[in-house]
Order: sequence, then C-alpha cells, then structure tokens
Amino acid sequence: NKPALDLQAFSETALSNLSVIPSEKSLRQFIPPYPKILDKRIQDSLDPFSIEFINLAKVAVFATNSKQLAMFVVPCLQGGLMILDKQHLVLGKTFESNLSGGLDHPLQVSLYFLVPGVGHALRVNGSLNCVEEKAYKLTIEQVYFHCARAAARADLWNSNFRENLDATNLISKSSYLLLKTINSEGKTEISPRGDEPGFVKQLSSTTLLIPERPGNKVAVSLRNIIGRPDI
Repeated sequence: NKPALDLQAFSETALSNLSVIPSEKSLRQFIPPYPKILDKRIQDSLDPFSIEFINLAKVAVFATNSKQLAMFVVPCLQGGLMILDKQHLVLGKTFESNLSGGLDHPLQVSLYFLVPGVGHALRVNGSLNCVEEKAYKLTIEQVYFHCARAAARADLWNSNFRENLDATNLISKSSYLLLKTINSEGKTEISPRGDEPGFVKQLSSTTLLIPERPGNKVAVSLRNIIGRPDI
C-alpha cells in the first residue's frame, strides 16, 4: 500500500539511505505470503506441455552458479539443445568452448525458454554434467511455467525495432531483463523483469536501480538475494 518510488528523482545517495531488508520475515511486511498451492506448479520432469514448449522455443537463456560463466544464450535449433527424455536435456558440443575451461562439473544451472510471440516462458533448473563427445547432459530437478506479466509489461514481442541501439544506451532502451540469483544451496534461478523502456535506472557506473513490480508473491529472486546478494 506504500506509494511507488519516484525513480526519475532517485539518486545513489537516496539509495544509500534506505534500509536493507535482512530476512524473509521482514520481506513479508512488504509482500504478503503467497498461496502455497503455487508450489504445486513445480514438476520434477518434462510433461507433454513443457516438451511442446521446448520444441517451439527458438532460444533459451542459460545460467550457472559459476562466477566464471554467468549467462549465455543457447539456440534451440540445429542440434544446439535436444530433449533426451523426460528427465534429461542435452547441450551439443557447439557450446564446448563455453562450458569447459576449468569449470567444475556438475554445475547447477537454469534454462529459460522463450517462444516468439508467447508471453509466458518455461523455466528448467537442474545439474549439468559433461558426457561423451563434448556434449553436456542436464538432469532436470525443477520444471515450471512462468507467467506472462513481465513480457506483457515490456511489450516484449512488439515488432518495432529500437533504432540507434548500442552499448552506451542499451540499458536505457531496454524493456526486459532476466535476473539470475542463487539460493542458499547454490542452486540457480532465472526470473524476468519487464516494463517500459528505461525502467532500469543507471544511477552511476556501478549502480543500477531495478523496480520490483507486483507478481505472484512467491518472491523467489528476492528471497535468494537476501541470503546471497550476488546476481
């Protein structure tokens, strides 16, 4: 019920004067507890709906719990990513250069599948191992669909191309981001944030201000950040 922050007038100094939320109990003073029935949306293997979604997906964003390899994009076509069975996915040797280089396997990883024109997305969490011929097998631990709120707020699939986009104005022109967090067990999670272009404010060369919009109240990312602030 509190008024929204005036993001335009916000500054790094004002940010430093805000108190840090130290625990989930404190967090729930701002975000009410979520209906526990939402936990039932999480599955431990692929069902026909998630298999269909992966087959339609063009790309997946891939994130790990390693500081050496944060996130990269996996094309789902041309053998980049394949369904082995209901419990396993395989990443082809195309990504050997990303997934080798001193990384310790198994890796805790997350995949966020996107289908063009579709607002909701599919999240897959699990562990990744190197197998024969420089391929990588992902053993699925969690599968669930993510709601379309962030994509709708961002108007993600609007065909209007933003001209003059480069490294200097990418943040100010972006309407959508994917946030990777890590929980207390070292497992990863990817969550979307979306709004009108420029919804993320760059307060300085080292500080971003990311608004938190109303959602399903599960607050997975926020709960993870309380325990492990690296994102």
